[in-house]
Amino acid sequence: MRADGEISKVEFSEYIREGEERKNELEKKLLILKQIGNPSKLLDKDIESMVMGYLYSDEVLVELIHRFISEVRVTDCGDVEVSYHFRELEAG
Repeated sequence: MRADGEISKVEFSEYIREGEERKNELEKKLLILKQIGNPSKLLDKDIESMVMGYLYSDEVLVELIHRFISEVRVTDCGDVEVSYHFRELEAG
């Protein structure tokens, strides 16, 4: 926006669109907070469900695979060999 207070129709439309997007994001967060209510009333299964839902989301799952797996090889006979970014813990 311009300092002199004059904006074009395009700038105004963009400003309104950004405001609507932000409003929608905040309304979604408010709805989640209302559904949760008092966080101290959450049950362990509710917390576990939320954590598992987060861990198995597409973004996190792909990130975990990239961080832990260094290479996947398929042999001629169809066996799959997976190499990880960390070493196996030694016994003992």
